[in-house]
Amino acid sequence: SSDVLREYREYERSMTTLVDAAVKPRVARYVAGIRTRLDAARLAGDGRRVPFHIMKSNGGVLSAEEVVHQPISTVLSGPA
Repeated sequence: SSDVLREYREYERSMTTLVDAAVKPRVARYVAGIRTRLDAARLAGDGRRVPFHIMKSNGGVLSAEEVVHQPISTVLSGPA
């Protein structure tokens, strides 16, 4: 739980860890589907790999590969 949220309060950290575990499989499938479509478009286009970043709750971005490991960081982002 300390890897998910570096918070000293037990309740907040445990709830965040539970939500992270609940959404992780769905986010992984979603991101994999988008990556597959982007790769297919790359093969049809000029062959360059398209950067794939997802907005975090704090307004920053993470690469799609990082989001699969930390989906909770995107829960409150606007597009989510």
